[in-house]
Amino acid sequence: MATVYLVRHGQASFGKENYDQLSKRGWEQGKMLGRWLADKVEPGAIFGGNLKRHR
Repeated sequence: MATVYLVRHGQASFGKENYDQLSKRGWEQGKMLGRWLADKVEPGAIFGGNLKRHR
């Protein structure tokens, strides 16, 4: 049976001139999630949005 992981981007830069980027905290959240997933998941496919903060 397949497993689907739904992951939202980290914290965006709310209230800043360019909201479409991650805040410092958002970058840290992404790094933490990446480290956690690295040795647990081998994805068959990855889908993402087209905004900068999604990438």
